[in-house]
Amino acid sequence: MEKLILKNTNTTDNGKRVNFQYEYSGGLSKYFNDENRFYIQYDLDVSKVPLSILVIPFLANIMPLSWFIGFDVYLDECDENFLSSLKILKAQFSVFFPKNQLAGQINANKAVRNKIDGTNTSLLFSGGLDSYDSLIRNLSKDPYLFSIHGADVAIEDLLQWERFKRFNEEDKTINHQRLFYIESNLREFYTYQVDLLTDMGWWGGIQHGMALLGVLAPPSFVLGITDIRIAASATNEISYSWGSSPKIDENMKWANTVVIHDGYDQRRTDKIDNVIKYVNATKIPVKLRVCYADERLGYNCNVCHKCQRTI
Repeated sequence: MEKLILKNTNTTDNGKRVNFQYEYSGGLSKYFNDENRFYIQYDLDVSKVPLSILVIPFLANIMPLSWFIGFDVYLDECDENFLSSLKILKAQFSVFFPKNQLAGQINANKAVRNKIDGTNTSLLFSGGLDSYDSLIRNLSKDPYLFSIHGADVAIEDLLQWERFKRFNEEDKTINHQRLFYIESNLREFYTYQVDLLTDMGWWGGIQHGMALLGVLAPPSFVLGITDIRIAASATNEISYSWGSSPKIDENMKWANTVVIHDGYDQRRTDKIDNVIKYVNATKIPVKLRVCYADERLGYNCNVCHKCQRTI
């Protein structure tokens, strides 16, 4: 069995950057971008986060590769609840992808029981319809918002990212004291060979739910967040294999956190209605950022399929 070993996890840049030092068997070299090792850059200090939680972002991205490629992962320690959740997640992906014989195991020398002090709420925030609907329905919770550079917007696309941040700054609904940005090469630390593992694109079909939620583990410890929400794209009327669904997202656990696949009971038209009612009630203008098309000059291109279906 091929293997990957997480040798060291450390923080630099005043505790804001997390570096993962890992090595892997030669047979895995075609899957990993050796010159672009996985990292995360936060805009808050995570240096005091326990190692068993600090490793979760790495594992949330690596373990699906372990299962679908078939290699074992070794590390010193990991959060006890996250280790348990990985067993459930692996079983769920086996149901979603019955043609793939999922293998690969995680081997942690120590399982650590952690507890986060706090009851704060967080929400992954892109500014699109799904996340905006989740925001206004959860405004009473004053959620921490996290936007991730490297997910929808490529890391090298600084122009698009600066536009995104400026649009956030103009938004009067957002509590800017609770808005944080994260940068990670989520989609660049592996090669094109990974997309060939299934008939469905790796990022959308498998990776993104676990990946986006996993990077929230360190800041959740710092900010006392135990209620973690990710906006649903589909509804409970639709059943299909996808990287973000209640069966994936809500089985992501670490310490005493609970993940909610938020808005799964809301149709897209319901979400539009929610936004309109909010605008009418508050008189606060809302500008949804629906697409990231290269040709757009403002908030949206108004031409692509994502824009059209929202219009």
